[in-house]
Amino acid sequence: MLENDLNRFSIWDTSNNVDTPEIRHSLTEKTQRLRQRKLEQQKLSKNFQKTLTEFQKVQRFSAERQREYVDKAKTHTVRNDAYEDDEIVTVFMKHNPL
Repeated sequence: MLENDLNRFSIWDTSNNVDTPEIRHSLTEKTQRLRQRKLEQQKLSKNFQKTLTEFQKVQRFSAERQREYVDKAKTHTVRNDAYEDDEIVTVFMKHNPL
């Protein structure tokens, strides 16, 4: 079976070994299309890389802003807690003098 396939391939290969202007033109067109497709792929890849880089910059900026916001919120909460603790101590001291 494998031998038959090889024979068929050999016959096909030798029978199609014809060089005509039409075949050359067809190959040239195919080659040009492949080159064009390759260039388009390269452009697409380059654009995607630029877009990804910009997105990552925006993500980092956003994460930094969120960290700043959380830090400010924590600072504000700590200040409020300290203020409330002072009020509690003051009230306690008023009602329980030493």
